[in-house]
Amino acid sequence: MAKKKSSETLQKLLWWIFFLPQMASILDSILSFDSAKEKEENDLYQILGCDSTSSLEQIQTEFKIRALKYHPDKNPGNPEAAKMFERLQFAKEVLTDPVRRDDYDKWKGSGVAIPYRDWSSLQGRMHTGLHWAAPKKERTLEAGPGSAHREKVEKECEDEEEVRDRELREAVDLHFQESSPKSAGGWSPGNRISSAFRKYQI
Repeated sequence: MAKKKSSETLQKLLWWIFFLPQMASILDSILSFDSAKEKEENDLYQILGCDSTSSLEQIQTEFKIRALKYHPDKNPGNPEAAKMFERLQFAKEVLTDPVRRDDYDKWKGSGVAIPYRDWSSLQGRMHTGLHWAAPKKERTLEAGPGSAHREKVEKECEDEEEVRDRELREAVDLHFQESSPKSAGGWSPGNRISSAFRKYQI
């Protein structure tokens, strides 16, 4: 029993030794992250001059235009241009990869208070996800060959229900027309409608 307890303690200790520095850097990123300002400055779409609806070709074209302007060979000794070129490359890498772009879009819409670079590096080390962050915009099930049949059956059921309702209304109207004030309660033993009612046909 003591051996099992010491093994569990060792596992917890190793977990804390491994994850504590990572958690400290993540916490530091969260606390120092000015959400509105940094999201705007590091918006990958804005860096490339695009928006979330831009196609792959548009993203690549915008990257080429800006890369020529900020390329380190064209701006020797300019650290700001080199920094901007690095940001352009990162934006292009993320937005031209469909999986990473989808992940970035979810991160952007989630309101998570951590820079995307830190978030994406964190995903490699720990199981993280933003499946809850943004609902899918497209239908989850496409209309298949069975949907036409389902719609046809639903229409037939609605039609049958309308016919039953109409027959019931006609039967009730006919009953009140045929019933004589002489019979008790308006029911006569030979009445066709009363017979159908007793047999649960209406």
